[in-house]
Amino acid sequence: MEAGESGMGTTMGSHVTVAGDREQSAPPAAAPCLRHQLRSISPRAALETTLIVLGLLMQLEFFPHGATSDGYGRYVELSQLLDIGVLSGGKYSLIGPLFSTPLYLLGRLYHSPIWAISYYNAAVFAIGLLVLYLLLKDAVDRRLLRMFLLLLVTSTMFPQSTLDFFGEPFTAMCVGVGLVAAVFRRSWRGWVAIVLGVASTPASLVGLALAAAGRMLFTRRLWPLLALVLAGALVALENTIRRGSPTNSGYEAGFGYPIVIGLISIFFSYGKGLIFFTPGLLLPIRSRLLGPGDESSRHLYQVYLLWMAFLAGLILVYSDWWAWFGGWWWGPRFFLIACLPASLALAVYLRTPSRSLFVNVVVLVVLALSFWVGINGLMFGLQGLNICTRGYNYLIPLCVYNPQYSELWRAFLVPLPFGKRDVIYCAYSLVAFGYLALPVARAIGRQTRDVAHTYLALGGLRAWRF
Repeated sequence: MEAGESGMGTTMGSHVTVAGDREQSAPPAAAPCLRHQLRSISPRAALETTLIVLGLLMQLEFFPHGATSDGYGRYVELSQLLDIGVLSGGKYSLIGPLFSTPLYLLGRLYHSPIWAISYYNAAVFAIGLLVLYLLLKDAVDRRLLRMFLLLLVTSTMFPQSTLDFFGEPFTAMCVGVGLVAAVFRRSWRGWVAIVLGVASTPASLVGLALAAAGRMLFTRRLWPLLALVLAGALVALENTIRRGSPTNSGYEAGFGYPIVIGLISIFFSYGKGLIFFTPGLLLPIRSRLLGPGDESSRHLYQVYLLWMAFLAGLILVYSDWWAWFGGWWWGPRFFLIACLPASLALAVYLRTPSRSLFVNVVVLVVLALSFWVGINGLMFGLQGLNICTRGYNYLIPLCVYNPQYSELWRAFLVPLPFGKRDVIYCAYSLVAFGYLALPVARAIGRQTRDVAHTYLALGGLRAWRF
């Protein structure tokens, strides 16, 4: 066990024991000094924590933040409320943006309100990561937890989503973190966060319904229905106050799109497909987490299933909507919460490499693609796709389904700007990728050597003839 690592897991074959053994020692007579606490931190923990914090700081400093498109619409509605006291009847929910009020007021004193709120989602993401760590640090393998957080920072859609004032990061973090709190702490505060996150994106009510149903099956209690009722009531209340009817959300038009085509597109389109932007969803983790007598592992797997249930609800809703692709925006923004189960699954495989050479190679490919998602979203975004701005809704078949015009692959075809800060961030990402890939790469090396030795021992070379 690494020094200072309470909650470290043990490895038995390909199974991960999440809780693991904990250090047992008598409580000290007095609080240890800061120097002793720092010495107890293992080099591995220090490195992983440094990579997480460094990634957040670089994303905050190196890449431009703003409020554009839907983000600008939310800013306008918020400014009308805070500056002149007018509650607009616009279609964007104000529940999430209202929590940016401190930043908005700070912007009045320094620079500008729109500049200040452009960093709101970066703050939501960072706070969400911190709360995830605090909730799980004493319950799960801490190295697994840090790998999970590092993947969220470096190899998901989250970094790119923090550059604007859109509503998806607030919903994804509130629901994702809230479900962790509800399962591991059985805390009502987790359900409050879930209700707020869902009310901020009314279409996610179906996702909450599936997650609440899953939680009821696990606990055999009906009280998760209360969260669904409260979220629905909050949505109806905002609709009534702002638009005159509890069912008028401003998004009624556009439903009726063929669900089968929507489902295929959401998963497999080259420009928005989940298998390309969140490939970790392809990795099954049930057999790797569930072990006899390991309650923490069961809880973690339950959180994973609830995340997946919520995601399934979103997919069902948006597959019936003509704008399932999220408009002129990088990646499948409606399904941002998919990054949580995808990153957890990938972290589980990286923490404990498989006994199968084939599985480890697949994991390495998934990791590489995930890192490309993180790098591409920050450094390139929608650059090089100006043709798609000339009537995007009419060019969906070209800009969403064609790999040549996908934001994820465009950089391989068209020279895009690549500055000094991009080089620095790319170098950082390569270091993080190498560190996370090292256990699997070592396993692949050993397994390849064993396969070669077995092949040679069976006279494999002698079977070949010129």
